[in-house]
Amino acid sequence: MDSINSVITHYNSALTLFLAFGALIISLFYAITTTKMAKETTALRKETAELRKIETTPHIVVYIIFEPHRVTAFDIIISNVGRGPAYDINFNILCDESILRSKNVMIVDVELFRHVDFLPQGEKLRMFFGSAIEMLEQPKLEAFIIETSYRDKEGNKYEEKFNINISAFENVKVLTSSVESDISRTLKEIEKAIKALSRNDS
Repeated sequence: MDSINSVITHYNSALTLFLAFGALIISLFYAITTTKMAKETTALRKETAELRKIETTPHIVVYIIFEPHRVTAFDIIISNVGRGPAYDINFNILCDESILRSKNVMIVDVELFRHVDFLPQGEKLRMFFGSAIEMLEQPKLEAFIIETSYRDKEGNKYEEKFNINISAFENVKVLTSSVESDISRTLKEIEKAIKALSRNDS
């Protein structure tokens, strides 16, 4: 009888140990799974926050371009190419203002080019910058920097620097002028042909 009780006690102890070990394994698995899920949730929240920030972040760019109807003149463009509105936009021209004025670059006197309160995403401001002929005339207007600073709707501040280099357009100007000359010459030839036809008819 004692031997039977001993066997039962032995098996009960083994069963208890087995169940305890099983419970430990389940607890460890649950802890690992919970930790992994928590990390994934944190990463997902961070990724979502970053995507939301990208979707609402402004991006101001400043550049010069030929005027649409006059290839001998430049416009300067302030554009918000980001996905959110820009607030409190400030500009700082790192160039001697007297040099700019000597080339009739008058943005130094335009209040709009000092500060803009608000610029929605996808919008741009365009203003006359100056004569390409004057700027490329010796001594040419040297490249200079325009600094910008602005904020998003959350108040986060952004800063950018843009290099304004007129010389980069020099060959484009020559090419465009050549095209204009060809057009002018063609129009004169047409005019001569029309006059010749008129004389023949008379």
